Amino acid sequence: DDLIQLIKLAPQALSTRDKESHLFPFMVAATRRPYPKIEDIFLLLREEPSVIASLVMRVEVDTSLSYYERHLKKRLLDSQRESSLLKEREKKLTEENRKLKAQVASLQKDSTTQQRERTCHKCANKRSRTG
Repeated sequence: DDLIQLIKLAPQALSTRDKESHLFPFMVAATRRPYPKIEDIFLLLREEPSVIASLVMRVEVDTSLSYYERHLKKRLLDSQRESSLLKEREKKLTEENRKLKAQVASLQKDSTTQQRERTCHKCANKRSRTG
């Protein structure tokens, strides 16, 4: 058979993809028109079964990458939500801090005013006693 002779002459061709279609030889044989020869496909796979393993591994890698990408996107969205919540919390705390500072300033002002009034009353009491 011509195919067996070709395999003997160039066994490395069994694991070489077609330059245009990027298909392995067993895939090219499977797409033959009008009807592919199942015997040829089987022969090509039997002589170089590692091409199937490389396809399976490629699918597994692609699947794990898409899982990893989904996982990273989810983490990114979670981080963005958390960042948004933290920014809202920061705004609330900043406003609360501003109000508390205003209250402290008001209390300090009231305290200073009360101390002045006490001082003035003490001075007035001393003057009235001495006068």
